[in-house]
Amino acid sequence: MGIAKRLFEELTAAERFELDAQCDIWQAEAIAAQDAEMVAEEMARQSDTQLAEDAALDLLIAAG
Repeated sequence: MGIAKRLFEELTAAERFELDAQCDIWQAEAIAAQDAEMVAEEMARQSDTQLAEDAALDLLIAAG
C-alpha cells in the first residue's frame, strides 16, 4: 500500500472532511484561474483583431 493511501486512511472523519473541503477550494481556484486566462486571451485576440481592422481602415482612408 502506498504511503499516501495509508496516510489518508489514518485520517479521522473530520480530517477527511477538512481535506475534501480544502481540495474543493483548490479546484475552484484552479478553475477560476483557467477561466481568467481564457478571458484574457480572448480579450487580447479581440484587441489584436480590432487593431488590424483599424490599421486596414486607416490605409483605405489614406489611399482614398
